[in-house]
Amino acid sequence: MPADQDASWGHRTAKNQSSAKKDELFYGYKVHEAGDAYYGVPLAGIVLPANAGDGPQLPQLRAAVRRLHPWLTPQYGIGDKAYAGQERRQHLVDHGIVPIVAAPRPRKDDKGRRLYDGIYTADGRPTCLGGEPVEYLGSDLERRHRFRCPGSGCELQRKVHWSACCDYAVWEKPAGKLLRIIGILPGFTAEWQRIYRMRTAIERYFRSGKHSRLLNRRQRQGMAKVSRHVRMSRL
Repeated sequence: MPADQDASWGHRTAKNQSSAKKDELFYGYKVHEAGDAYYGVPLAGIVLPANAGDGPQLPQLRAAVRRLHPWLTPQYGIGDKAYAGQERRQHLVDHGIVPIVAAPRPRKDDKGRRLYDGIYTADGRPTCLGGEPVEYLGSDLERRHRFRCPGSGCELQRKVHWSACCDYAVWEKPAGKLLRIIGILPGFTAEWQRIYRMRTAIERYFRSGKHSRLLNRRQRQGMAKVSRHVRMSRL
């Protein structure tokens, strides 16, 4: 029986990068942290057994940030694919935060394309009737996005010369599943990419915690002592 009854088994990235396996089992705890991506400093965190997934902890993590920094009004919530679920994104939106979250790519269809629902490309663009990604024209104050058929046309336009189908424009509102697929700030825009790249500041903080603050080597037993070690490392 394990000596630490508060801990549990979980997965992490394999320390041996030459190994064929990308992850490995470990027994212990997982630290869930929120930080300021601009300054690269931690804001709040929670410690849970290693089997606790990242995504479900978002409400608790956001509440911890709010409790410690009630004056803080974050504009964007940047996260990796662990926070890609629609529920997590909606939680951020409900609290006035724009999700900037990576999403798993859809599977390839029989034509080798990666489409959500057979309509939206992997980066969230709708496709026209001819199957080509449409052009993004901009967004309005209600945060709807306007798209237009590609100016270069598609195979349908070439086949049906009298058709005006490649001149139509469509509005898409990022609600429901489209909040995940397209997003309030579309994932294919340069602005989205610029903001998401700021996440590297948090990765640097994680590396510092693991290597300089020994958070990758469990030296305490019990949730209370491990949490105290994490709080001191954060300070």
